[in-house]
Amino acid sequence: EQNTALNDDAQRNIGNPTLEVLHARDRRVQKGKLLLGRSIDVTDSDNLEDVYSIAIRQHSFRRNRKYFKRQRLRFGNQESEPIRVVVTGAAGQIAYSILYMIAKGDVFGPNQPLILHLLDIPLMMGVLEGVVMELADCAIPLLHAVIPTDDPAVAFKDVSAAFLVGAMPRKQGMERKDLLSANVRIFKVQGEALDKYAKKDVKVLVVGNPANTNAFVCSRYAPSIPRENFTAMTRLDQNRAQAQIAAKVGVPVGNVSNVIIWGNHSSTQFPDASHAVVVTDGKEVSASDAVQDDNWLRAVFVETVQKRGKIFILHY
Repeated sequence: EQNTALNDDAQRNIGNPTLEVLHARDRRVQKGKLLLGRSIDVTDSDNLEDVYSIAIRQHSFRRNRKYFKRQRLRFGNQESEPIRVVVTGAAGQIAYSILYMIAKGDVFGPNQPLILHLLDIPLMMGVLEGVVMELADCAIPLLHAVIPTDDPAVAFKDVSAAFLVGAMPRKQGMERKDLLSANVRIFKVQGEALDKYAKKDVKVLVVGNPANTNAFVCSRYAPSIPRENFTAMTRLDQNRAQAQIAAKVGVPVGNVSNVIIWGNHSSTQFPDASHAVVVTDGKEVSASDAVQDDNWLRAVFVETVQKRGKIFILHY
């Protein structure tokens, strides 16, 4: 009898758009209640249409939660163990600019916890303590611990990655070769520490100038670590060359590719644009055709890239 009455009501309401919408909305609410498995107190008519969509989301969430629980039981806990990363010259400006990026996952990924080893000279320990406090105040979830030290044995113990930033700074009027005698001593000590204390698959990025020479010295004193694990930051010269061509043509730097740097990371290097290509107006053309100034490519372009670091120092 109840069903008959409901059918009679439905027949009477056919053709009435307002009542049809209300009935459809009521059915969605009731179905939402069934999916949620509990009663819902809906008093705001504006929220009636949201009930069904909320219920669907919660129902899907419960189903997915069961799936991931089964996966965890099947494969176990997949959380990564923290890796140890050393940054030398950690109280300096360059290290200060990269520590936060390393700690928050930009380098090793958003799921890789890490322990930072910060190395600097004894004179800079007070400044380094301030850096440690700043990292602590950031409350970065991936950063499990920070170890400040002036002892290479502590700094390089069990590290999986090393950023060798610390080096004698280049001053006005100095060429990179002028830094060699001072920095050979620094990178000899750090190479020996890597060889003795770091993991044998450690990856090393040398930033201190002359970067490629320092990388060679460091690797020579760490014979147990594969040479291919050492990288010098000469990519900076390639970036500079790409940026010069992009600015000359008036395109984004991402539109320039295949620029090559030959030789040393110094004023003797040779930036080579003969194989470079530029995307302009939707077409890929050679850098020479895009620039349309061979004299600029042979002279101004080469000299600008070669002496870019020196120009920066003059401005600071």
